[in-house]
Amino acid sequence: MEREFSFTLTVPQEEESAADRFLAETRKRYPGVRVSRKPDRKNCARYYISFPQLGSRPDLSFQQECLTAGGASWELFGPNHGRWGLV
Repeated sequence: MEREFSFTLTVPQEEESAADRFLAETRKRYPGVRVSRKPDRKNCARYYISFPQLGSRPDLSFQQECLTAGGASWELFGPNHGRWGLV
């Protein structure tokens, strides 16, 4: 099992394409990051973003990048510490 730091990103549905572009760039910038879509809720698109815990903490710079990209309309929860593979 692998340790990870994860986030939940919630964006208004009308900004979903901007979030998809941002997350595509995130995948390029941080190899090993996993992004999956959670069920939509209250007219918002939701994403689960997971960074493997390596020697460094790229998730910390991701937080600032996300706040800059989305402004006040995007909500980012995390980082949460966990292990990939636990049910």
